[in-house]
Amino acid sequence: MRPTKEERVKYNVDYPQDTEFSAYARLLQSKWREKKGYQQFKLGNFLDLEFAKSSKANFLTDNIRQLVTQEIINAKKYGGLIGEPRIWNNLLSSQPLCFNLFGEFYYDLSLATKFFKQFFPTRVEKVTCVKFEYSPGRGDPKYINDHSAFDVFIEYSNNNKKGFIGIEVKYAESLKEETKDKARKHFKEIYAILTASCQLFKPNSIDNLKQPPLSQIWRDQPSFNCH
Repeated sequence: MRPTKEERVKYNVDYPQDTEFSAYARLLQSKWREKKGYQQFKLGNFLDLEFAKSSKANFLTDNIRQLVTQEIINAKKYGGLIGEPRIWNNLLSSQPLCFNLFGEFYYDLSLATKFFKQFFPTRVEKVTCVKFEYSPGRGDPKYINDHSAFDVFIEYSNNNKKGFIGIEVKYAESLKEETKDKARKHFKEIYAILTASCQLFKPNSIDNLKQPPLSQIWRDQPSFNCH
């Protein structure tokens, strides 16, 4: 059940396309913004852009604010996909959530190790690096030949062997927003390679993988060499 019409109008979050979850999330973000005394822009979950960029109010700590500034510069340099202005002013965007959730791990690898060992106790011995919007095969024609990347890329070691954990962060998105065009680009060729060489996908699953919401997830897979 969605928030009442009265409450949605009061906090300027009456957005018909919202799912039930995103409607409540948008409402909570607008209430938080209003409690902080921050001026809104368009809908209630948006901050005034100039204020958002100067204050970096969409981020929780000074470390994270510094990291976001650094990563936006890196993205422009290396072809990463960090969306401006929404990373600054959209309280409902998944990119700020990604940095707020994992940003402190970038500065404290011992904390990152402790956290990921709880979920992967036999797999992770030590986290060695935390990267954002990262793909070792970004734009490489041997793989998917686009710029898909993991939102968070956790490198770790275990018994002198290296591994990684790739994370895709979503907030109010359903993954159904993903267009099919990128997923279909070179799809048959890539699918054949990954099915034959890596057993990454089941045979005859190509029609399912072409469709949202799976298209975003599978595009992350060929970004590393599986041979």
